[in-house]
Amino acid sequence: MMATLDILILQEIDGLTAKGERDAFATAKAEYLAETEQRFVLPSAKQQDFCQTVARVFGTACQQLESDHKGLIDADKENSRVLNNRQVLHELESNA
Repeated sequence: MMATLDILILQEIDGLTAKGERDAFATAKAEYLAETEQRFVLPSAKQQDFCQTVARVFGTACQQLESDHKGLIDADKENSRVLNNRQVLHELESNA
């Protein structure tokens, strides 16, 4: 039901012809958007704490991603080294 209400309020309805209907619709739409924004905007006192928390979490996630990436590069180098050694051993066995 709420999704239907959202759609009706946010859409411009072509059938509204009377000025009073258009004004009522515009007023209801503006009130709805203001209420929606208030629900999702943090109070000023909490915004700084939230931003600091997000920055810390983002920094930690980036550090972990860099660490994982380095580990993958090292594993790829090791895999290449092992593969090359196997090829060399196979060639040595073939020549013997």
